[in-house]
Amino acid sequence: MLKLPLPEAQSELKNRTDAGRELANTPITSIEGVVGLPPGPSQADHARQELRELRSSVGQWRDYNRTWLSMNLGGEAADEYEHASTHPYFGAADNPVTDLRFLREDIESEISKLESIYDRLDLWAPQDDRTSASGTARPPNDGPIFIVHGSDTLRGARRTHRQGSHRTPDDHPPRTGQPRPDADREVRA
Repeated sequence: MLKLPLPEAQSELKNRTDAGRELANTPITSIEGVVGLPPGPSQADHARQELRELRSSVGQWRDYNRTWLSMNLGGEAADEYEHASTHPYFGAADNPVTDLRFLREDIESEISKLESIYDRLDLWAPQDDRTSASGTARPPNDGPIFIVHGSDTLRGARRTHRQGSHRTPDDHPPRTGQPRPDADREVRA
């Protein structure tokens, strides 16, 4: 169950996906050939350092997402993201280009899961949030309430309006073959 208003949750989750896109698009200049370091060990070391920094930022983003989902949604959505954001590694690639590609694929996978959760937020929202977010008018809580006692049907319970007067079934004689409705089944506006 969503623990904050639906519009607020939608805004915050969109911010999380936007932050993920920013991380996925972070340039690693030493790998993508923008810096003027000469090829060799210093360039590889620089690339590894930039990757470590990006991985650290992605880890912080991922931890925040997990915490946010656990605190504000919990259950199925938090479990789905936990599963989608757990990426087993069996040793690092020797190639920083390959490492960067894998990291970006992981980020994109997590963004996709966050977008899927975003699309289903209204399913986890309390009923009041769902109807107000969908634009469907909700009936006022102070409207008339009709209670019919003694039966689970409305047979014999009618309401007629005649120039401002309210008539109930007791105002009419019973139809042939039907008993007169009980007084406790009376319906008044």
